[in-house]
Amino acid sequence: SREAAFLLNNLIFLGVAFAVLWGTLFPLISEGFWGETITVGPPFFNRVAVPIGLVLLALTGVGPVIAWRRASPKNLRRNFFMPVVIALSTAGLLFLLGMRHGVAILTFSLSTFVFAVIAQEFWKGTRARARIEGEGVFRAFFHLVARNRGRWGGYIVHVGAAMIFAAFAGSAFDADVTQTVEPGETISITSAWGHTYDLKYEGLSVSQQPNMLQIVGLLSVSREGEPLGTLAPEKRQYLLWDNLVNEVGIRTTPREDLYAILAAVENVQGILANDPDAQRATFEIQVNPLVGWIWYGGLVITIGSLIGLWPSRGSVRAERERVVADLAVAGDSPPRPVAEPAGV
Repeated sequence: SREAAFLLNNLIFLGVAFAVLWGTLFPLISEGFWGETITVGPPFFNRVAVPIGLVLLALTGVGPVIAWRRASPKNLRRNFFMPVVIALSTAGLLFLLGMRHGVAILTFSLSTFVFAVIAQEFWKGTRARARIEGEGVFRAFFHLVARNRGRWGGYIVHVGAAMIFAAFAGSAFDADVTQTVEPGETISITSAWGHTYDLKYEGLSVSQQPNMLQIVGLLSVSREGEPLGTLAPEKRQYLLWDNLVNEVGIRTTPREDLYAILAAVENVQGILANDPDAQRATFEIQVNPLVGWIWYGGLVITIGSLIGLWPSRGSVRAERERVVADLAVAGDSPPRPVAEPAGV
């Protein structure tokens, strides 16, 4: 039932909250009781949060459409047969394409399941309204969302959440290369999509300001022989606070992000003295798939939230009438009418 799905959803959120709280406070607890600080790193959070997150992702698709009180076999078949088929087909296709990371396949499949459930609901609602009201598809879709913004805005939020989960799964295919190079040498790294980036090291430049020493490495980027521009990762030494900061060179596309990090410079004094033999540097190059979809998913969640929370004239009037009716039953005088806010 939908009630059971909501209950399980809340228990999962509590589980995540407890896991994060325990992992955050455990170093303090270990120091207080045993006098030794034990750091809890990413492996603990991944081991605990990933299974819980996958269940939460599945509930994102199940909760909105499962029946209240008790779901019948007919209800389950009508709402979930096609989304389950699409999710299983996605898993099979990814496996045939060579993907062998089990958690990533499961995450992509569950995300596809959520997309299919929400798309099916929008299609059924739009088609029914178009048939009943005699409207075109786009007009029917607009009126469908406008008449029940809370419901359909919530569905859009779920789509954004599924996009973010799919983006997280992309981290299973991150590529990372660290290499020390001289000017003119090239660093190559292959993306999970199959293409190779070549980053030719052009050299270092340095600038000295009253409170900062800035060292910039210049890399010419190409993909399969096609020039893509340059990346300029930096190291900044803030003298006042004795603080060293890395500025990452980033090239972003919808499929992946290419990061260039100036990891180490061997002879800073030689660079300051313009010594041409002091250009040796170490770069860390990363290719991270689907990072942009975290931001796209966040944008979709924001849009869905605004749709769901945006007040309508009907909702304001209905709430006023309800308050007046309650006061009348209680024997109180109804409040004087007030003008509705502009734009409501």
